[in-house]
Amino acid sequence: MRKSVFRLASIAALAASSLAAHADVFLGALDGKSFYLTSAFGSALSQEAYAVGRGGHLASIHSLAEQTLVSAGVRANATGGSSLAWIGFTDQAVEGTFQWFDGSAVDYTFWSGGEPNDLGGEDYTVVNWGSNGEWNDLDSNYDIQAVYSVDAVPGPAAALPFALMAIKRRRKRA
Repeated sequence: MRKSVFRLASIAALAASSLAAHADVFLGALDGKSFYLTSAFGSALSQEAYAVGRGGHLASIHSLAEQTLVSAGVRANATGGSSLAWIGFTDQAVEGTFQWFDGSAVDYTFWSGGEPNDLGGEDYTVVNWGSNGEWNDLDSNYDIQAVYSVDAVPGPAAALPFALMAIKRRRKRA
């Protein structure tokens, strides 16, 4: 019994610490991905490094539904007076050939009129440039929030109910 209580406490602590350490805003899940808005501000490259550290990449967008979720989520939750946010679309490797940081296919774009224009060496992409959430290419050094995505799989908090059921079953057997 004492071991079961200890295990339950350990699982609960792990779930709570995981959630507490994740101060980013969950925007929603769609098409097998969970989208988050970073709480921190940074350049496109520093935000991509942060996203990789979280097990994902700056968000790739493949449909109007994903575009709407990301754009509306950023507008509703952005801090610091701007609703611009980095996404993972770049032409840093070959000018004019955009690709996603996560390596997924380029099957959807939502550029603002006249964009991308590479004005002054702009190689990275933001959402919410226009009133409808359009994209714009910018230089990486703007310190703004970013949207990243991770595979939508259950984390420690999702495992907690199953752990509780297992402990209850063990108690019944004892």
